[in-house]
Amino acid sequence: MNNTNMEDISFTLTNKDGLDVECDVINSYYDEDNDKLYVAFTDYTLDENDKFNLYINEIIPKNDNYEIKEMEDNNLKLKLIKQTLNNI
Repeated sequence: MNNTNMEDISFTLTNKDGLDVECDVINSYYDEDNDKLYVAFTDYTLDENDKFNLYINEIIPKNDNYEIKEMEDNNLKLKLIKQTLNNI
């Protein structure tokens, strides 16, 4: 799992309520074994402990944009969360 250089990227996504939310990439990873790109990001919302929420999702290129997909492998997701927190 290699870190990629996407840390200075911001993007907008539409949440489940239909609102546009500005997000910032914290870290990104390319998994050569399955040829997938993952991104760790925050939308600056706070959890119940007043800490920023951290999300890690797969990035799928789609036409001239990207689609964010929930990760299905919880073990890999946990590994990427640990790597992200170690890099902060």
